[in-house]
Amino acid sequence: MESITEFFETSVGKWFSQRTGHDLQALKSSVGKAELFVDAIDAAAPETKALCDRFRVDATEVLGGIKLRWEATIAASTKKEFGSAAIVALRSEDGKSGTVLASTGAANRPGAYAIGDDGALTLTIPTETGAIEERVWYAMPNLRFRTSTVAVDGQPAIASFCSEIRSVAAPPKEEA
Repeated sequence: MESITEFFETSVGKWFSQRTGHDLQALKSSVGKAELFVDAIDAAAPETKALCDRFRVDATEVLGGIKLRWEATIAASTKKEFGSAAIVALRSEDGKSGTVLASTGAANRPGAYAIGDDGALTLTIPTETGAIEERVWYAMPNLRFRTSTVAVDGQPAIASFCSEIRSVAAPPKEEA
């Protein structure tokens, strides 16, 4: 990817996600699946305004962002979990690294993003007790992978790996 805005645009859509998670402190693993819904948001979106107000940032500094919503189940449970988050990137010199604002409940100050030479996006979101680091990369336009780690007091606490496939609409039917 060339820039954070291009990465956000590429992420828009409905994704099926398979996740394997590891609680490194309790030495337990879990598997699950989710549907992710990713929409683009801009500086005028209510989610953007709320993030800018929360972190005391001028909305004119926003490059763009995404709103995520998910419906997930863990293999050991039939109960669905629902959640949502918004992430917006602020203006930077090159659009490949800079500051992000995230609406996750654990985020207590602005985070950072970086797009590597391999096109992978790394997000680092500070929390009250540590940080969340997430890395997302594409194998193909409709197949991506995501890893995340949660550190608490400087120690890795949770690690996960997701493979995600974008739902693709059927091509239009040819007229006879």
